[in-house]
Amino acid sequence: MADFLYRLRSLVSVQAGRLDATGRLFSVDTLTFNESTLKFPNIQASLVIDAFVYAAAPAPAPAATPPASGTTTPTTTDSSSTSASATGAP
Repeated sequence: MADFLYRLRSLVSVQAGRLDATGRLFSVDTLTFNESTLKFPNIQASLVIDAFVYAAAPAPAPAATPPASGTTTPTTTDSSSTSASATGAP
């Protein structure tokens, strides 16, 4: 188990204050040890490891294409107006 964790850690190094890694990055989230069903000196270990792949940012999606020329969108305009008059005492 110690060798496995050491190898995970060795996949990343620090060069001039910057992380240097290729391929996947791993993060050990949980590590638990329990007594094995085979009893001492055997143990049972459980690991939860998150794996990340570092890659360049994906290319932007192509822009939406405008509607073809000659296509119209119907609109309705109401040109009537309502006026109200009010009378009041000065």
